[in-house]
Amino acid sequence: MEGLVTVLTKKTASERKVANRLSLKDKIVLVLMRIKTYFTLEVLAWIFNIGKGTASNTINEMLPILHAHFSQFITIPKEREAFGGWIPKAFGSNLRTYAVVSVDGFEQSIYVPSVKEIELTVFSGKKKYTTLTRLIAITLDCKCCFLSEAYPGSIADAMLISFTENKEFLKKFDEDEAILFDAGFIGVHNHCAGVKANLIVSKKPSAVEGEEEKEYENLIKSYRVRVENFIAKIRSFNGLSMQLREKSLQRAKEVNNYMVTVAVGIINKYWM
Repeated sequence: MEGLVTVLTKKTASERKVANRLSLKDKIVLVLMRIKTYFTLEVLAWIFNIGKGTASNTINEMLPILHAHFSQFITIPKEREAFGGWIPKAFGSNLRTYAVVSVDGFEQSIYVPSVKEIELTVFSGKKKYTTLTRLIAITLDCKCCFLSEAYPGSIADAMLISFTENKEFLKKFDEDEAILFDAGFIGVHNHCAGVKANLIVSKKPSAVEGEEEKEYENLIKSYRVRVENFIAKIRSFNGLSMQLREKSLQRAKEVNNYMVTVAVGIINKYWM
């Protein structure tokens, strides 16, 4: 905490616009408490003995600053050895180096105004409620190396790869490396023109035939469990597992982006 306070204290006065009687440390604790517990503004105001408006202003002030600080901990390791393990021969005879990343989608329920066009845009057919969704990539040493922006929940997982930022991430890996997906990404190859890496997609349980194929699928799952465990850690932050209620869809995307980045940065830096 002291190190974080020291770093953020160096921010210019123009970046810290809200002046109130909370110390910088109190502001950081208030915002982290909001993300972790998702306490209401009334409860946070009571805990810190401040007004509800001050609590709201503090969150609006500090979320972008914390986002900027923690985003530096979400990076692709420069050395392939940092990815943490050799690719099993079963993944393909041409794979010589490292099993690189497991990719999955992460969704959060959001409240949106009851405007039909907006509801149709963010309604998740899989989750059966309005959501924002994003891609997350985890290395074999259980670190997040990529976090996409938030997209409407109506977009299928495989389709998320077609967006430029996500495809450019996949293009960073070579033809002797592998990227693992679950069965929700069936058809992902149709959206990956120019991607050299081997895209390995799990089959649905009903499509698995024979002991050899079952063993192969279990092998993929043994690697992909890392991304599922990482998402479980993200969901331990109530601000990301409970419904996000904001006045507009744009603001919901903005706040979701801030909170996810802070949570992932904390997990990468301090949780491991």
